[in-house]
Amino acid sequence: MFDQTVETARRRIAVRRLLFRVLTPVALLVGVSLGTVIFLLASHDEAPASAPGTGTATATATATVTASPSAEPPPTVQPSPSASVAASPTEPPLADEPQTGGDQPGTVVPDEHGTLPENTAGDELLGLHDILQDEIDTYAVQTGGIDVGIAVTDLQTGETISVNGNSVHKTGCVINLFALLAATDRFQDGAASPGWVSWSVQKGIGGSFPPEVKNFLGVVFGNFRAGEAHARTLIDGWGLETAQFDHVPYYGTEPYQPNILTALEANDVLTRLWDGELFDPEWTEYTIGVLRNSFSYVDYILPKYLPWNATVGHKIGYHWDYDGWVNNDVGIVSFTGDDGQEKAYAISYFSQYAPSEYHGYSFGARLSLIVWNFMAPRYGLAPQAAPPAVHPGPPPPTPAPTDTPSPTATPTITPSPTASPTPFFSTIVPTPTPATETPTATPTPSPTGTSAPTDSATPEPPPATTTPPPSPSGSP
Repeated sequence: MFDQTVETARRRIAVRRLLFRVLTPVALLVGVSLGTVIFLLASHDEAPASAPGTGTATATATATVTASPSAEPPPTVQPSPSASVAASPTEPPLADEPQTGGDQPGTVVPDEHGTLPENTAGDELLGLHDILQDEIDTYAVQTGGIDVGIAVTDLQTGETISVNGNSVHKTGCVINLFALLAATDRFQDGAASPGWVSWSVQKGIGGSFPPEVKNFLGVVFGNFRAGEAHARTLIDGWGLETAQFDHVPYYGTEPYQPNILTALEANDVLTRLWDGELFDPEWTEYTIGVLRNSFSYVDYILPKYLPWNATVGHKIGYHWDYDGWVNNDVGIVSFTGDDGQEKAYAISYFSQYAPSEYHGYSFGARLSLIVWNFMAPRYGLAPQAAPPAVHPGPPPPTPAPTDTPSPTATPTITPSPTASPTPFFSTIVPTPTPATETPTATPTPSPTGTSAPTDSATPEPPPATTTPPPSPSGSP
């Protein structure tokens, strides 16, 4: 009996030890997993809204070099029923939190005008001025008053041309270019290290996300307001009379003051940066590298149509406002000329008062390619196919393909088979071909006036990016 009791006790002890050995690792694993989940939830920062047109955000975007030809433009168009001349812009979803791209709505542009020389170029480059002037004047009529300013500087010769280059514009997140310059000035002085804020700089500038700009200024200067003040000191020292950096977008002061800039002053700063007048060679290279390391979802204006051999370092800015959309992009485009040497030009595109987001960004992409096709051949490169014509409203829907061509189609619906292809961009809208999946001899119903676009040069809507675009309610 005693032996049975002892044996039972031993078995109980053995079972307890076994349970202890099994359950202890399980408890530890559960505890570590719960701790990890709690940590991730607590430390998860706001994801960047992707490109224009939606209010959702994602943090899975990865930085890519803007020269990549595979970068897909993000914008998702929100067309209004009558798009030719809209009385007011399409209103996006409201957002209480800062979004990629811009600033609070309600910015009123002051009655000011820049003072930099509008055109300091020879006859050849003045030819580009005339082309841009005609494009902008025509588009302003088509859209009912979009305000566009553009400046282009040949960084080899220093020649500059502009159209409305001294017009004051809302900036969106373009103003954060000066936040980057302020931080770089601090790095050069040895008072801070870029290693402290590498992700915030990448996301804030390359991803155009205001909260991270606020973060890196706070780390570098101890307080982000001190960083803004340092940027203003640099602006004054560089002699920019019109530029005004009041605040990181979404973190305005009271009373609210707008951030403003002109295309010529933006180009002036970019030219000084490229020429090494702002920083020594190490920090000049650093700053240009940050501008080139942009997230793919912001590469839909200046880089949109440029070829693979164009390297684009740029800063985008866009947002919806009560009086129209703001869509801006400023940057430096570099490439290798036929002499094997690096060539570059600065380009600053600003637009405001657009009746839809599409009006602003699509026109900027078109002008960017027009500039490339003028500048690249100056240094031995062949031009790209001509940019697509910009429709005065949102892109028309693509008609559904039919099984067989309608034998009763009229010439006004079906393009003439003898029409000559455009010399530069004949592949913008290919001629529809009969589908072959289910051939049939039955003719299709008689076509209506909306079965196909009337203008074969009208571009198709930009494809949606895999990363959701930044909220139209505001983007740097």
